[in-house]
Amino acid sequence: MEPLNGDAQVIDRDAMWRSKMHALWIIFKAGRTAERQAAFDQFKTDFGSDLEAYATWCLCYDKWGAPSAQGDNWEQALGRDSQQIADLKRQFPDTLDFYRWLEWVASDQLAAAQQAAKDAGMEIGIMSDMAVGVHPLGADVWWNPERFAKGATVGAPPDMFNQQGQNWSQPPLSPLDLEATGYQTYRNMVHGMFARAGAVRIDISLVCSVCGGFLRIIRQRMVPMCITIPTSCSAFWPSRRPAPTAWWSVRIWA
Repeated sequence: MEPLNGDAQVIDRDAMWRSKMHALWIIFKAGRTAERQAAFDQFKTDFGSDLEAYATWCLCYDKWGAPSAQGDNWEQALGRDSQQIADLKRQFPDTLDFYRWLEWVASDQLAAAQQAAKDAGMEIGIMSDMAVGVHPLGADVWWNPERFAKGATVGAPPDMFNQQGQNWSQPPLSPLDLEATGYQTYRNMVHGMFARAGAVRIDISLVCSVCGGFLRIIRQRMVPMCITIPTSCSAFWPSRRPAPTAWWSVRIWA
């Protein structure tokens, strides 16, 4: 064994990841007891399309490389229903299932940690975190582009510290899709946050009264996006037509 943190140089996370992936693959291929396999199968059933989105995206990344905004990149050229995607999944079924398994193990360990905290007498236990958004080149946007507002990104308006405002790059949820689906994406996100935690930290709620968004048009411009939770959230589109108002309400304590 040789320590890799003996100096102040940048941590080689890629080397760490390759070592961890090798070890995890060995564990995955060792198999599971009938009881554990049944639990894994149930997990795959319960999380359905969202789990399949993540596992498929990881498989594509694994075999074809990182996604990019280039037009000939696999993420731009292929959708989830593309024949090439289906062929890749048939070619590497074990690798696809491996990425499903990683999510199951992480979820299972988080649930065990929460149970241990409760058993130790903690009233709340684990506090999870509400993400501001998702990566524009991540699995969520690639698999379900209709859930996100194309051409807009979440950010913060100009202030005394940053006169250009802040562009956080994450695409906001589409208010049109939220309205059409009864806010299913948002409800699923909140449900997931509380599934294995006793509380949720909503960092952006403290500054949500000044949360805004960027529209990618001729030049970057700030537009109002959100006001304090619970309240209304609106997005504005290049056509200058305001999108439907979305009402947000978050239960903090489980």
